[in-house]
Amino acid sequence: MQAIREQDDPAFFRFVSDGNLLRQYDFLRATVEIALKNPDKAISHDVVRQLNNHAVVFLCETPGMYRKQPIYINNSSHRPPPHEQVDGLMDECLLYLAESWKRCSATHLAAYALWRLNWIHPFVEGNGRTARATSYLVLCAKHKMWLPGSNIIPKQIRENRDPYYAALRMADQRFEKDGTIDVSALESYLDQLLTNQLAS
Repeated sequence: MQAIREQDDPAFFRFVSDGNLLRQYDFLRATVEIALKNPDKAISHDVVRQLNNHAVVFLCETPGMYRKQPIYINNSSHRPPPHEQVDGLMDECLLYLAESWKRCSATHLAAYALWRLNWIHPFVEGNGRTARATSYLVLCAKHKMWLPGSNIIPKQIRENRDPYYAALRMADQRFEKDGTIDVSALESYLDQLLTNQLAS
């Protein structure tokens, strides 16, 4: 099936995109409940791919599949790694989360997932949506609950992306400088968003 393109029919594209977002939310909510039964294995390749599938089905020819081609990010200096490295980098990302699960804070783990998935950009489309959903899954699973509040973190990010992009850039710059994982700016940012959510 040919993917629906925004430039061909913007209104229909938004209709499908909005529907996908609702289905991704439902899948995310169910996945959090499942993860609470086994939090050490909350995140897997299958879960991340399904979060992407729900986000971009009908809008992309390869929903839920790691990319097999180069990709570029508009309005960003970051160049995602070659597609040949995606599988290995995703293995490393998931291993970091698994090995850090018990010793690191929920905010750190969520910030790492948010940054690293954006950095790897493992999909052709929907990387931001997938990273935000995965990050929120990590946050809920680590806190051992579906977090209360109606103004959830992924929604807050969608509505005001400038601080999000700025925090991602800070993590990128530190990593590019010396290979250090420093997601402290993202941690502070997520802490503020969580405070907003809990107050809503």
